[in-house]
Amino acid sequence: MEFKLTILGSGSAVPARDRNSSAQILETHDKGFLIDCADGTQLQIMKYGAHTSRISHIFISHLHGDHFFGLIPLLTTMGMKNHNKDVHIHSDAQLETLLKPLLEYFCHDIGFNIIFEPYNALESSVIYEDRSLTVTTIPLVHSVPTAGFLFKEKNIDNPNSYAYCSDTRYTERILPIISDVKCLYHETTYGKDFAEKAKGRLHSTTTDAATIAEKANADRLIIGHFSKRYDDPTPLLQEARAIFPNTYLAYDGMTITF
Repeated sequence: MEFKLTILGSGSAVPARDRNSSAQILETHDKGFLIDCADGTQLQIMKYGAHTSRISHIFISHLHGDHFFGLIPLLTTMGMKNHNKDVHIHSDAQLETLLKPLLEYFCHDIGFNIIFEPYNALESSVIYEDRSLTVTTIPLVHSVPTAGFLFKEKNIDNPNSYAYCSDTRYTERILPIISDVKCLYHETTYGKDFAEKAKGRLHSTTTDAATIAEKANADRLIIGHFSKRYDDPTPLLQEARAIFPNTYLAYDGMTITF
């Protein structure tokens, strides 16, 4: 079945004028999955015509603010809109501890249950499963425990799939997990001229992302999480396409089906 991906934020830790920080919605099989939730995500959802009514599972890659600071405002607004489905938050276990006082104060009468489902970012495991889909963690290499997510259809030949690889330095240990993925999103904070800075900050470059896509035999690559230094990320696209031609730039409001 078709996957529909909406990029709500394509920037890195410091948002740029036209790029909010990380958040995406993946829609498939009549369900919506929110992947990361930076500050301002609810505004991006409204701006780009996405919907929260189908969202019952939120996947947080790691506990840096540009990936989860938008949770409390979003959940509060969902309550005001009479959202009636329980919301499951898949994250590092520490997130529940961090958010519990805020949830108790602001969301005690929200009208639905918020259920934390912790995962271990250091190992790959299935953290969500229904009749048609599984979500598997992808252990990444960053300054705090970080996981990407592989969404994959089950019980069919040639299943559709989407891999989200958030903040990470180059690591080939993810290749067996994302092999033959239909669409890969891989963070590309820097161009190849900043390879040493990327390595030191545990981020990836254009060549890192493109090499992973090539070695994984991905159908297509979307690069995002661009540093604020790039007013125009087009040169990053050119660098990545030199290695993996079927590469696309993420931008806020981008919608792609596959």
